[in-house]
Amino acid sequence: MKKHILLSIAILLAGTGLHAQHFKGGFFLDGYHYSYRLNPAVVPETDIRTGILNTVSAETRSNIGIGSFLFPVGDHLTTGLNRHVPAERFLSGLEPKNVMIGSIDVGLFARGFRRNGIYHTVDINIRSSNYACIPRDLFAFLKLGTTGTATYDLSSFHVSSRNYLELSYGMAREAGNLRYGFRIKPLIGISTLGIRFSRFQIDMTDPQHWSIASRAEFELGGNQFSCPTDGEGMDKRLIPGGLGFKLFRPGFAGVGIAADLGIHWQASRYLELGFSVLDAGVLKWFDKLYASTPELTFRYDPETTMNDAPSDRDTSEKLWDIATFYVRDSRKPAYRIPMTVSATARMKMPFYDKLSVAAVGLFQNSPEYTRIDGRFFTVWSPWNWLSANVSIGRDNFGWEGGMAVHFTTREFNFFVGTDSYIFRVTPQMIPAGRANVSLTFGVSHAL
Repeated sequence: MKKHILLSIAILLAGTGLHAQHFKGGFFLDGYHYSYRLNPAVVPETDIRTGILNTVSAETRSNIGIGSFLFPVGDHLTTGLNRHVPAERFLSGLEPKNVMIGSIDVGLFARGFRRNGIYHTVDINIRSSNYACIPRDLFAFLKLGTTGTATYDLSSFHVSSRNYLELSYGMAREAGNLRYGFRIKPLIGISTLGIRFSRFQIDMTDPQHWSIASRAEFELGGNQFSCPTDGEGMDKRLIPGGLGFKLFRPGFAGVGIAADLGIHWQASRYLELGFSVLDAGVLKWFDKLYASTPELTFRYDPETTMNDAPSDRDTSEKLWDIATFYVRDSRKPAYRIPMTVSATARMKMPFYDKLSVAAVGLFQNSPEYTRIDGRFFTVWSPWNWLSANVSIGRDNFGWEGGMAVHFTTREFNFFVGTDSYIFRVTPQMIPAGRANVSLTFGVSHAL
């Protein structure tokens, strides 16, 4: 039962692993009011005003999918841990490191206006940046136990979630065919949570003489969480099972600053180019709880049990020693938020100016991962009130296709689109490929 619970958590992470992301399809929609979020030099032609939930974006990126864990057996689906699913079939569909990243961004307020030739923007957004890396050896251990090849390395296991409020002010102005702009973004931390194994190795070469070597780190910040402790000084430790969570408890857990810079060049009547650096900044968490387990090796021998901990306790207590988190100095370096570098190009067709082709390239770097993304678009804007595009691209996690559409009325603009959608599903309607999917929608009011 515990194995299936752990696998269910992995499936949930594969489907909902949530990094700061940018709606690439929207950038090339004519009339789209939020292009300055990908390049602060690109601003709308009109003043804008929006209210709560003006944009909602969600994206997941992964090198595995839900289909990697669920298998048809007879007329129903079961997990890969089921005894009717061969171990080779289950484990061959997993990567050595199974990575899941993604984001949720919610726009709470946006305002744009032009004064004396300068376009000003003000935004308030909530952003969630999450990451998970689960080694294949964890699933091999759950599946095979002592019957497998016997050596399991779980040292790459890492799960983290960081959530913060972003306030921003931006300016953009023109200088001939060149436009340049920037955004300054004070950050207010809401919550952070993370656990990482810097070492976790299980050696069961001989099932009668096995060992576990481990060291883990845990961090927690935010008024939404509570984690009771016991003991004092160097013996202060976390109480197992004591972690609590209250979603609507007010308070802030950190402060930071970030900046966006961008330029946009109208190279000719038909060609325009852009370059930007986004989210260059840090977030410092205060009152953050930091704990770690001692670096211990537990060895079990049926005749004589040796352990780095005192030897006058039974085996279960000795095992518990390596899983006990002791509170340590919480002064940790500021967290560097994922930074993105982007380059864009768009060319209108000389024979039909309502049709254009475009391309965008992004390089994203964070403390946990590096991502490279390239994409090509075909954009069609047949009328003033309609603009749409389709795209195809590739990043570290494979090929993807997208589409977006934008509707304009006299006062309101509405858009919806995806930079990645699911191509294939099983007869049971389970996504057959990797868990790479996104959705963005929103509205703006042109003044």
